[in-house]
Amino acid sequence: MGGKGGHMLHPYEDPELTFQSLIDMFEHTAMGGLEGTIKRDGQNLVLSYSLLRDEAVAIRNDDHVFAKGMGLKGEGPKENFADYLAARSLWAVLTSPDGQTEEFTTERKWEKYLKENGTSPEALEAAGYSVEMIGRGWKSFRNGVGREKKATPRHIIKAFSKAMRDLENVAREMPEELIIKLFGEDADYFYNAEVMSPLSRNAIEYGVDTLSTHRILHHKYDEEEKELDTMAITKLDVLDRFNTLRVCTGYKYKGKVYEEMPADLDILENGEPVYTQFEGWNQSTVKVEKFDQLPDNAKQYIDGLQNILGVGFLMISTGPERNQTIRQGTLF
Repeated sequence: MGGKGGHMLHPYEDPELTFQSLIDMFEHTAMGGLEGTIKRDGQNLVLSYSLLRDEAVAIRNDDHVFAKGMGLKGEGPKENFADYLAARSLWAVLTSPDGQTEEFTTERKWEKYLKENGTSPEALEAAGYSVEMIGRGWKSFRNGVGREKKATPRHIIKAFSKAMRDLENVAREMPEELIIKLFGEDADYFYNAEVMSPLSRNAIEYGVDTLSTHRILHHKYDEEEKELDTMAITKLDVLDRFNTLRVCTGYKYKGKVYEEMPADLDILENGEPVYTQFEGWNQSTVKVEKFDQLPDNAKQYIDGLQNILGVGFLMISTGPERNQTIRQGTLF
């Protein structure tokens, strides 16, 4: 998953992975502990519906979280989700004296244009052009390497917009009491979803628009803190055969501990992960439906995660079936 939902890590992305861990995973797979599904790719979008605003609202980053989601009703990047994505996908916009507009999605493309035409922003403006420097200098970091973050493609923006319109149409047909139960009055509950649309260029079921909600990482909105509270932990049973479990809680570099992912290449390359270690439980948690029935070490692991995150888990998944879930409260 991408976006605000985050990305699910692959085993090879864990630098601390040991051969014993791989053996444990293979044994777990051989014993029927994993469930296979068809891989249909899409784009992650955290969604809700506001009865008060009469619109679907979406979240892709922290700006949207603070605003309690952004819909499609307004105009411009500060009020319209599609306009926001389009604007943040640009580096520069060049408008000629006769009103013709050319957009540049990356700094590299803008610099190439200037070089090929032997000009500069100052020279263009002197010639009557309008130069708007948006300058989306975002960087993403992977494996310690910085790179320019790709712009949001137009086809994805269209797919997101259609998914939000579809959600609005469905919600408006629901009884008001059901809307409040599912979403609250003003987008109080957000769902971690995947948009799979023929409008986008991913592996999809062709000709079918799908808005699929994941089983995990749904959120309740915290009005006071202007944040989302994560409410589920999944696949606890996958950890049944591990002797120890380590949770990375920070990065230590030159005596300083960073509790959030540092956006610095030197720290990422030379920093030392800080781990909190938990003892494994080495017994099955599959189909457990009550927290008290879990092994003591599993309880300590869950309690430890809650303390680290500062968020309680309302649901804990203990198997591939939907009824294999420990419920510690209600969402609504």
